[in-house]
Amino acid sequence: MQRIPGNWKVEKTFKSKKNTVLKIKYEEKYYVVKKYSADFIDWMEIERGLLKKCCREGVSAPEILDSESNILLLQYIPGKSAKELFDLDGDKKDILSDIADWLSRFHKIIGERRGDSILSNFIIADDGVYGIDFEEGGEEDILRDVGDLCASVLRMKPAFTENKFALVEFFLNEYFSRSSQPRLDMTDPIVESLNHYSKYGSDGEIVREWAEKIKEEGLGNISGN
Repeated sequence: MQRIPGNWKVEKTFKSKKNTVLKIKYEEKYYVVKKYSADFIDWMEIERGLLKKCCREGVSAPEILDSESNILLLQYIPGKSAKELFDLDGDKKDILSDIADWLSRFHKIIGERRGDSILSNFIIADDGVYGIDFEEGGEEDILRDVGDLCASVLRMKPAFTENKFALVEFFLNEYFSRSSQPRLDMTDPIVESLNHYSKYGSDGEIVREWAEKIKEEGLGNISGN
């Protein structure tokens, strides 16, 4: 197993209350280091467990190269996040189809929720889609992952447009066509996800208003702005 180097060069840093994520360079190779805060060690164990299952079962995710008490050393996946690609011109359906394929395989094979299933937590690499950031996963309702992804699409600017609702419908069809479940009404999981993410962005008030509208009218009866 690769050991955590002590003299790495930090290329980029991302901080949250849960952890600090470093993109590092060591001996001309890139890696990712995740340092967890003391209050979130349990979340690190969730991520460690799900990453190991993905590696064992052939679901594309970063390999754990080493770990210490509150640190994971992970394989670096070159590519762009689905969120970054959504900000560019081009066909969004290809991205969503690939994510639907990855997420349905994860649910079938791993049988758990991946957690925080938003566009920024999927890397589009040359060899396909990789899931990242699994610390909010677990044995809860897997359809919340589907709701999270739909909420993430709806919030992309310009938010809650007719096009965004059409993309959500496309994603749901792609996911359920690959799933072992029949197509279900996703109004409640999407509303739950929208209300959850409304707490963390500057668009919170608008997101809550749309969550209420979708709850009252039903997802299938909403056409967007």
